[in-house]
Amino acid sequence: MIHTANGIKAIDESELPLKLPEVEHYEPTGTEEGPLANITDWVNTPEGKRETNTMPQRAGSSRYWLRYMDPKNSKNLVDPVKEKYR
Repeated sequence: MIHTANGIKAIDESELPLKLPEVEHYEPTGTEEGPLANITDWVNTPEGKRETNTMPQRAGSSRYWLRYMDPKNSKNLVDPVKEKYR
């Protein structure tokens, strides 16, 4: 998927399978985005920005786990007390 000025569009079928960039190290971004977001020459295309979230929905996400602990909290993602529970 590519985020364009006019919305989100799928890449052309001729570009499939999309190959990930060859890099020496995939480094954390320090943000919510995954490591691919750091590879700007791959992310930025003439049409817009490639989607860098490769996980289906929230699979494997720590946010999912945190929300699971406190699903009815309307003020925070998770209560800090519940988050520290082991």
